[in-house]
Amino acid sequence: MMKAASIIVKRGQSGVVLFVAMIVLVVMALAGIAMVRQSGGGLSIAGNLAFKQGATSTGDFGTEAALNWWNPLKNTPALDNNVPAEGYYSDWGSTPGDPRLQGDPSLYDWSIAKVVPDDGTRAGNVVSYIIERLCLTPGINPADPAQLCVKTPPAGGGDKSGTCQHYPSSCGEDRFFVHYRISTRIQGPKKTLSYIQVMVH
Repeated sequence: MMKAASIIVKRGQSGVVLFVAMIVLVVMALAGIAMVRQSGGGLSIAGNLAFKQGATSTGDFGTEAALNWWNPLKNTPALDNNVPAEGYYSDWGSTPGDPRLQGDPSLYDWSIAKVVPDDGTRAGNVVSYIIERLCLTPGINPADPAQLCVKTPPAGGGDKSGTCQHYPSSCGEDRFFVHYRISTRIQGPKKTLSYIQVMVH
C-alpha cells in the first residue's frame, strides 16, 4: 500500500501590503500639506484684513486734518480759489479729462493731495487728502449767478435769512449750504490702499 506523499508549497510574499501602506502614507502626507497650506492661507487673509482695517481707521486722521483746515474758512471768499498746497480745489473737477469729475477717489491724481504729517502713531500708513468744493467753476463765489454749486437748505426747511410775516417763503436772501467733498487715501503696508469720502457743508 503506497502512502500519499505530502507536498508543501512555499509561497513568497507578493508585497501588496507594502504597496497599500505606501499609498496610504502618500495620501496622508498630501492631506497634511493641504491642511498646512489652508491654515497658512487663513492666517494670510486674516493678516491682510487686519492691515486693511488698520488703514481704514487711520483715515480718520486725514479727514480730521482736512476739517481742521477747512472749517475756519467755510463761507468765506478764501475758498473761492484753489489752494493746492492744502489739497483744496474750488471746483468738482470740471476741466475735461480731470479724474475728479468721476468722484471716484481711486481714480484721482493723488500727487495733488495734501499729505498729513505722521505723528508716529500710524503704523506705517501714509495719509493724504483732497478737499473739493462742489461747484462747477473755480474762482467764482457760490453766490454769483454765473456759478453752479451743489447746495441744500438748512435743516428744518428754512431757506431764507431775515424775518418777516411770511418767513421763510417771501423775504430775506437765499440761505443755502454749499457742499464740499473730502476724499482721504491711506497707503499701508503690503501695498494696502483704502479710501474714505465724506460730504460736509
